[in-house]
This record gives sequence, C-alpha cells and structure tokens, in this order.
Amino acid sequence: MKPKIILCLVLILSGLLPGCSTTSGHAGNGTGSSTSSTNDWQTKAIASEADLDRVIAQLQIPATRFDAMLTLLDFAGYPKGNIYSTDMKVNALHDKAIQAMRTCPGLDAVVATMIAGLKEPNKRLPMIEALLKLSGGGRGMQLSSESTPWSELMDKASQAALEALDVPTIQKALVSPDWLLRLTAVKQFGAVDEMGHPTAAISAWEPLVPQMEKLAADDDESIRSAADESLRGVPGTEKFLAERETNETSPNVIMTLLNGRFVGQDYQTRFQNRFLTLFVPLLSNRDEMVREGALHFVANNHMSAPMYHIPFGMDVLDRVLASTKAKSAKERWEATLALKEVRELDPDRSRDAFLDLVNDPDKDVRTWVAAGLANQLEREDVKQAIATLVKDKSPTVRYFTILAAGPPKFIPELEELSKGPNAQIAEWAAQMLKQVAFEKRNLTLQTILTNIESSIPELALVKTFGGSDYVEGVYIPANQRPLALDPRKQGDLLITIRCYDSKEAAERGLSASLSRQAGPDQTETFQGLTVYRWSSETVTCRAGLYVVDICAYKPSAKPLLLRAMEGLVRELGASVKN
Repeated sequence: MKPKIILCLVLILSGLLPGCSTTSGHAGNGTGSSTSSTNDWQTKAIASEADLDRVIAQLQIPATRFDAMLTLLDFAGYPKGNIYSTDMKVNALHDKAIQAMRTCPGLDAVVATMIAGLKEPNKRLPMIEALLKLSGGGRGMQLSSESTPWSELMDKASQAALEALDVPTIQKALVSPDWLLRLTAVKQFGAVDEMGHPTAAISAWEPLVPQMEKLAADDDESIRSAADESLRGVPGTEKFLAERETNETSPNVIMTLLNGRFVGQDYQTRFQNRFLTLFVPLLSNRDEMVREGALHFVANNHMSAPMYHIPFGMDVLDRVLASTKAKSAKERWEATLALKEVRELDPDRSRDAFLDLVNDPDKDVRTWVAAGLANQLEREDVKQAIATLVKDKSPTVRYFTILAAGPPKFIPELEELSKGPNAQIAEWAAQMLKQVAFEKRNLTLQTILTNIESSIPELALVKTFGGSDYVEGVYIPANQRPLALDPRKQGDLLITIRCYDSKEAAERGLSASLSRQAGPDQTETFQGLTVYRWSSETVTCRAGLYVVDICAYKPSAKPLLLRAMEGLVRELGASVKN
C-alpha cells in the first residue's frame, strides 16, 4: 500500500484512522471501526507473515489449492482485507494475500468448485460466504470498473452466491456469526428478480420478520440500516419502524428511516427538520459512543450527496463545543473534526476552543487543531498556536499542522520529517516536498510563458495548459481577438516546456520528442545549445533539465520562432547550462 496525502485526509475524515468509529451506539460485529487490538487481524491459520507465506505456497499446489483459498479468504477476504488499518504491516499482509488470490493459478476452477458446492445443503452457506468474500458482491477486490476476465469471474461468483440465497438459506444466514452473510441476507430479504418480480411470496418471508426486526434493532449500523430498508413496505412492520425512529442512535440509520417519507415541494425542508429533531439530542446522549457517532456525522455530512446536507445550527455548535472538553480523548477527537465543519456559526468561540486544544494531551486531537484554525491564520494568537504545533513532539501533529498552515512555509520542517523515524510520515513529507517543488517549478514555467508574451509584442498568450511535468502556452497575434474554440487547434504558436529530474531523463525526453516526427531536417547550434529544426517550422532543444518544443502553426508565426527560443533560453537562465 502506498497511501497518498489526499487519500490520508479522506481516510481520516471517513473515520479510518486512530480513534474513529463509524458505528454508533452498538458494538455489533460489523466493520465500522478500524480501531483494533494488537492481534485482531490474526486468524486461527494465519498469525504471522510466515504463516501467510505457507498458505500462499499451498495455493500453488492443486491438491491443497482449494483449502488454501478458503484460508486466505478468512484472513483477507472482503471486507476484512479491504479495510484500511493503522498498522501498515497489516495492510501489507492483506495486500499480499489479496494479490495471491487474484493471481491464483486455476482460479476459475476454484470458483467453479465453490459454485458446485452450492448444490450440497451442508456446503451451501459456507460456499456462499466464500464466494461473497472473494467477490465482495462483485466489488470486493476489484481494482476498477472495467470489464476484465477477473471482473467477469467475480461477477459470476457474486451472482451465483446471490442466486443461492433462497428463503430457507436466508433464514439461516440471518443468524450466522459472519457479518457479511448477515448483511447480504438482510439485503436479499424480500428480493425481486431482474424483471422486478418477487423471488418468493410475501407469506414465505413472514417467518423471517422477527429476526429481521431483531437485527434492525440490535446489530451494527450497516445491518440496522439495511434491515430498515428491507422491512419498509412489509405489511405489519409500520409500528416497529415508527418506533425505530425515536430509538435509533445512528444518524446514518435515521437517514435511512426517514428516506422517502416526505414528498412535495418542501420535502427537503421537512426531511431536514425531522432529522434535526431526532439528531440533535444524540450529541448530548449519555452513551459516549452515541455522542461520538453524532460528532462523526457532523464532521462528514458535507461529503454526502447535496440532498442529504443538513443545515446545522447553534444548538449543534453548542454541543460540539461542549464535547471538545470531554474526558474521553476519542470524543474530543471527534469534536475537533466536527467543530471544523460548523466553526463559521461562531468563528470567535470556535477559535477559542481550537486554541484551548493546542495543548490537549492526546496527539490525535492536536493533529487537527491547525485545520480548524486555517481560516484565521493572520491572527497573532493563531500564529503562535501554529508555531507551537509545528514543534510538537508528535511527527503526525507536526505534519498535519504544516499541511493546514501551508507547506511552502515549512520546507525545513518537512525535510526533517522526511528523514524522521516515523516511516509513514516520512513518506508523506517526502511526497509533499516533491509536490511543493513541482508547484513552484510549474509557477516559474507559467511565468516564463507570460514573459515571452512581454518580450515579443507581436504575440499574445491566450491559453496555458499544465501537467505534472510540463506547461504549454498558446499564442496568437497581439491584434487578433481571443479564440473562442480550441486554442491548440487555432493558435499560431505553441510552446511546450517539459521538465525532468535529471540530465539523463531530459536526454530520454528529448529522444522521445525527436521520435514523434521524422527528421529533423537540420541541426544547428543556438547560444550553445543544439537545436533541431523541421521544415514544418518546429524547433526542439534540450536546455539543461528542460526540453523545449516550439511549433509555428501559421506562416505569420514562423519569423518569431528563433525570437521565442531566444526568450526561453534567457528566461530559463542558469538552468539551461549543460
């Protein structure tokens, strides 16, 4: 795994870094939390990398392949192997197991054996479980949505598992200790086929309703939500679902219960009002886990679909501020993230709360203080707070403080972190240093394109393009009206500057540029540089770490080629020296 900086931010805000749980009010057996004990990733058969290697070796032997696949699925099948862990070693082990399963020789035969097992009553449920863990319902271990032999095989596995879930099998799955089996069974309750026809008569489902209601009331958030959804419209469950509204402690499940309840032009306002009536008390609930779940919802609601955005008010802010002083570090952590999303309701009180958290004893809380102060960085008290956090004993706090306050201002600190003992932070800091260097370089190259316009009065820069290692500028005659269509196709002159990390890489880039068209027609020396020219009026050269291409698309621009090259050489300055 190589998590990028943006991925890290998303994972943290999604509750997948330390101290965060997406479950609310119920422990359940689900997958809502990545907080874990030291060894809960281990299974009976795999408790170390050596164990994993032994099982992977068995996967290569036809006689032991099937059992080895079941063992790997138990260890890293969906969803267990797809959940981001705070332990990078565990992530690496899961990745290794998943890769072994994906590249298993004779995988189609393994899947075929699983599907054949569905016909045997004593094997049906275990094989459904295996097929679901392998395919994740057609999504579990796929890396893209493109149709590939792998994706087609996973679709086949998923479809077979779902088709095997008839009413008697669903009844058994609803009481299974396996979370994925229970969740899938709940979703298949009252299912319809591809034509929209019920897969069984309503009377066939009635004996399952009590267990469905039990799961809706007592299981984890994901299963409660799915059970509520499946029970909607089932005769006789109206009173139960109505009571569920007032008893539910998960904001997301409340959303499910209210979804579709309101119609008409003002449906969204009535939905939001009813939701807030049920939600706001959760922020003051006696159960710490319920409060944490409610705070987590406040922190992440902005990432929901627009129709589910909730307009939080001062009553929410007051409760969030109260939670920043909670005894529980976990609750304060959730409150810190939540406060960032509602701080504009009262910027002064919110700022004061963040400043108080600068010295919080928990590093996970301190990690997000700077993000909460990032909209008031010009204040002296905020500057002092940032200065304190940048010197924090925790590398994580220092890194995320720098990220919030502006990485270009803290290059020495990033360099120190990139060489520090925390491997993950060191990797992220190194990536950020590269990103800052790229942005600085890109800005410099953009400025060069603008300066070319200033040095050649006949030209007007009408459009610039940029990527990770290049910039392009499109020029037209200064007296011509700006282009309304594609500048690349209508411009008179196109300048492309590509930047490389080394002279060797630049030479390879030059070779690639020269190979894109036959020729060149002639080679000449220009201000100490080797310039390649084509009759089509294209000029290419390598200037230090840069490869420059200038194309004159119209006759009027041809006389300006060398002037443009001269300007580029001057602007690039010392960088062009070989």
